[in-house]
Amino acid sequence: MKKKPNLKKIKTKSKNYQIDQSGKIEQTSINTIIALSNNIRYAVLLPKKTKRALQEIFRNEGRPRMFIYDTFCALITIVLINTKPNKKVVIDREYKNEDLIKARILEFIKVFNMKPVLNFSLVGKSSRAHLLAAKVANKKVKPNVVVKLEDISSILWPAKKTGYSGINRTEGNLTQDWLPGGRKPSRSFNKHILSRKNKKVKKNKNGRRR
Repeated sequence: MKKKPNLKKIKTKSKNYQIDQSGKIEQTSINTIIALSNNIRYAVLLPKKTKRALQEIFRNEGRPRMFIYDTFCALITIVLINTKPNKKVVIDREYKNEDLIKARILEFIKVFNMKPVLNFSLVGKSSRAHLLAAKVANKKVKPNVVVKLEDISSILWPAKKTGYSGINRTEGNLTQDWLPGGRKPSRSFNKHILSRKNKKVKKNKNGRRR
């Protein structure tokens, strides 16, 4: 049996951790890789099929513009909770609205009792994070994690008694900024799917399933 790749310690002169992306979120015909590197290296892969499923969920929820931002932030959150960096994390400038991205990551990750120091800068092609992401994309290196739909859904829509995600606790007016018309945030993935199925069953089958 092949062993799963572990966190590999490497020598580096950089004082900060760097995060880079290969395969943009909006490019749903290819996989997306988010890689972190410093004295350790770690990479997650989001399959293109899962990206398309997520995109459809955001469309159904009336939040298509947040598909890119939320998915990007959720993937970074998965990387951070698995690596627990103890230094500043520099994220490559992939998208605009960096304040929103930072706030979103911190919102996702605070339930794990973490508050990483995040910054944004251009991560060069010679950086270890960029090289790792490229190697995973080219199948020269295996990712530490292949992110499943249920994995990223647990970050995006954490199950709560209210049925809504932790976005409700966001300070200020970020919720209104993120969601069109100040609408309530999405329910958890499971509730979202089940509620739609149940409505169709009751309407078409009088509450009976075949």
